Amino acid sequence: MTSIRSFRFRASLVLAALLSATPGISAQNFRLNDHWDFQSKVLWAKDGGRSLSGLSWCQERRSFFAVGDDGWLVEFDIRGKQLRELRIPGDKDFEGVVAIYKRNQILALEEISCSLHPFSLDKWRASPPWKAPEMVPRAKKGGEGLLWLPPAKPGMPEEIWIGHQGTEMVYVLELDKAGKPNGKVRILKVKDEFRGMAWFPAGSCIMAIADDNREIRAVRRDGTTLDQIPWPRGLKDLEGIAVDDLGNLYLVVDGGGIYQFAAKKKAAGKP
Repeated sequence: MTSIRSFRFRASLVLAALLSATPGISAQNFRLNDHWDFQSKVLWAKDGGRSLSGLSWCQERRSFFAVGDDGWLVEFDIRGKQLRELRIPGDKDFEGVVAIYKRNQILALEEISCSLHPFSLDKWRASPPWKAPEMVPRAKKGGEGLLWLPPAKPGMPEEIWIGHQGTEMVYVLELDKAGKPNGKVRILKVKDEFRGMAWFPAGSCIMAIADDNREIRAVRRDGTTLDQIPWPRGLKDLEGIAVDDLGNLYLVVDGGGIYQFAAKKKAAGKP
């Protein structure tokens, strides 16, 4: 019995050491203000009358993809210049977007149905939408934020996160090997409407636009909060968020364009 207890004790010490060494695990090590100066912003791209909402950075193409309330899909280069655009006919209220280069795919989230609309990156055309699992409620106040996450560890599935306005939860969809939802869903009770989400590798965390509390929030994969700050002064109705490979932060204002916040040099590479 003693040997078993001793083994368990040693195992617990090893686990604790691994967790403490993992970037982004400790809330004491991550502060949003250490990474960006939220007092200094630049209008990076104009809205162009499209009511842009979701935003996603594609590192492989070094470009951004944005969606709008009236079925718009737009690609911008790193300087904010528009490269191409596409509009889906019909009453499509796109709120979130993710670009998945390895699948040659863009996914746009439609608010009321919570359906995912795939587009090809190269051919720049739409495919039939995917229905969201039944566990994700369909409602007028429905899906808002969208995020794709690579596997947390080798052998684990990719994930799609849907921030829901009505339930103030995040629905995490597991993906199969073909990149489609496999029916397994877990729920994160974040107690806010996550309008936009982006993966921030340097902090090993998710950046989120929390609408009810008017916050920018950094959270772990389990939904727990690392840090939060009020929305930058002068910006209202934030919709989307993205982070490029240099650590620069981008915020989408509903009808007001996209603003850039440059990364602080001293924070480069720090968790």
